[in-house]
Amino acid sequence: LREGHQTLWLGYRIHANGRLAPRLLSTAAERSSQGRRDLFNGLFFGVMLTLAGVVATARWVGGSSAYLAYVLLVLAELFALTQTEGYAFAWFWPEAPRWNQMAPGLCALLTLAAHALFAMRFLALRERMPRLWLAHAGVLALAGLLLLVLAQPWGLAATLVLNSAY
Repeated sequence: LREGHQTLWLGYRIHANGRLAPRLLSTAAERSSQGRRDLFNGLFFGVMLTLAGVVATARWVGGSSAYLAYVLLVLAELFALTQTEGYAFAWFWPEAPRWNQMAPGLCALLTLAAHALFAMRFLALRERMPRLWLAHAGVLALAGLLLLVLAQPWGLAATLVLNSAY
């Protein structure tokens, strides 16, 4: 900004109507902070992709189907990371802000479904705990239904309720 009296209008909308805590940083400080965040996220992303690859290979050479469910869980979490850190909006759908507002709900439902599927397979719930398997199957069915209505005004609230109940 130039020296002197200025008017700066800032409009924003964030998920869940949270509050922003604005800070004015120098260009160098912002680049340094963003660089550290990107480095950490890149390391985390690389480790998780490597883990998914190793587990997928273990499944390919004869492991349990729970391995595949675990790979789906890791990939769902990586999708959530790219969305929450803003990479997905910047790289994949920069011209779709409305979709970007719905994507966190999709991330939550996909992660929930992958986790429920993993728990069902890994713990062999159908054989060991049939009632708990039925509850997990119900969660999967509800997650599928919520995917269909995620665009509704109440879709995100229903997703939050389902995730909390799980």
